[in-house]
Amino acid sequence: MENRTSTITPKSYFINVFAWIMIVINGFSLLISLLQNVMFAFFFRNEFQSAFNDLSDFPKGFPTFILQNIRWLLPAMGLCILFAFISSIGLLRRKEWARKVYLFLLGFGIIYSFALAVLLIIFTRSFFSATETPSEFNLLTTFLRTFPVMFIMVIALGYSILYGWLFKNYRLQKSKRSLSTVYSI
Repeated sequence: MENRTSTITPKSYFINVFAWIMIVINGFSLLISLLQNVMFAFFFRNEFQSAFNDLSDFPKGFPTFILQNIRWLLPAMGLCILFAFISSIGLLRRKEWARKVYLFLLGFGIIYSFALAVLLIIFTRSFFSATETPSEFNLLTTFLRTFPVMFIMVIALGYSILYGWLFKNYRLQKSKRSLSTVYSI
């Protein structure tokens, strides 16, 4: 009789907790995305079509682009969330492809946070440039222009620090070894 011994490397609690958190967040996001797509496809079809036809009063640029392409952007975001949900299940099952996907998503999240902050700056500038404000509301208008930008920059910085910390901890060799099971014969 052959002597077979199997040693199983201990699974990382960091990966277990991270995978379950991602399953919950992505599952909830997938549900929200599904409901958004159903609402836009069935309930608001006529309202948005008439709003899309009359965008003459709306500021030009990025906000108009988003409103004109919302029918394509929402399903595309839903597919991305579905892919992340499937990847989080693969991460819980210790699949190497899921690990690479999440490393990519964390790196992309850092870039996305700052890109979203820049897009918000463009959005608020184009929104306020199209409106004429009376001189007695200059202080309020200045506040309304700067507060969302400052707020989103703080949020983007916070998310980038969080994503960077997760990326660094997830790339550690110890976490990589916990993805695979080693058998010796």
